[in-house]
Amino acid sequence: KTSYTDVFTELAQHMWPKDKKLKQRVMVSLSLLVGAKLINVQVPIVFKHAVDSLNIAIDSAPHGGLVAVPLAALIGYGVARSTAALFNELRSAVFAKVLSGSRDPPGCVSLASLIHASTF
Repeated sequence: KTSYTDVFTELAQHMWPKDKKLKQRVMVSLSLLVGAKLINVQVPIVFKHAVDSLNIAIDSAPHGGLVAVPLAALIGYGVARSTAALFNELRSAVFAKVLSGSRDPPGCVSLASLIHASTF
């Protein structure tokens, strides 16, 4: 009888590359993924501050602050969105080499898993 540990060990052989450079690419790709997700979490918060900064009373704000604060918040929102997209694109570019250099394409692992599962 096959245990979960046996199945995980078999699949882990296909998931983690043997080459040291490919392992480094996987780690860089994972760190870019985490960075992109952290920035994506910040995007709605920055947008909230941008919208809230538009609700300044004309009497209470200095003349230059009427334009500067909302403009800075909107620029921050754009930078956050662009940075998140940049991290995602860099992750894809770094990880493409890992996928092309793997000994088994992802489809082969899926097919082997399906064949193995059908023998039960």
